[in-house]
Amino acid sequence: MKSVMSNIRIVYYFVLFSTFACDFPKYFQNDYVMKYERHLVHFYNEKYIRYNLTYSKVSKTSRRFLFTVDVLQDIGSNIKVVLEALKFTSNEYRRFGFRYEEHPCSFTFNSPFGFSYKNSDTNLTTCPTKKGSYYLRDLNLDQSKFPPFVPRGRFMLNGYLYVDDILLTNMSFYIKIVPTDPLEVVIN
Repeated sequence: MKSVMSNIRIVYYFVLFSTFACDFPKYFQNDYVMKYERHLVHFYNEKYIRYNLTYSKVSKTSRRFLFTVDVLQDIGSNIKVVLEALKFTSNEYRRFGFRYEEHPCSFTFNSPFGFSYKNSDTNLTTCPTKKGSYYLRDLNLDQSKFPPFVPRGRFMLNGYLYVDDILLTNMSFYIKIVPTDPLEVVIN
């Protein structure tokens, strides 16, 4: 019975996390797009940072992302980013099988999930981050590098930034995953 339960866990792991087991740099997906809805900043540590995050409409079809941050003291190399997703079902956001934890330097400069500073206007190019003012404008995500087989629907992405186990910031991004094929039926 114990080996059967172990096999079930392994199958469950493969079914649930197969989305994240592929080789991202070589993968190309074009079956969905991510649409930004809104964001919320729940907390930021005023000893370390002060920032402003805006996402404004430039025209009917395009928006502009602007992030400015004042780093009040040097942030060491013992820093981590945690992302977790919650899916909107039954009129509330519920835990979904996604949690990602990594050092922000490798996260931003190695371009996992299509997130990279290469296609953006920024002066945040060093790691670890020194004291000073930084900006990030017109963030351009390469959505073809996003994980494959993501279910369609609405999601809340919670982002946490820690340094030496001290929470620097906690923010939520609300997004919608929609199919690129207009004839695809979405069942939530």
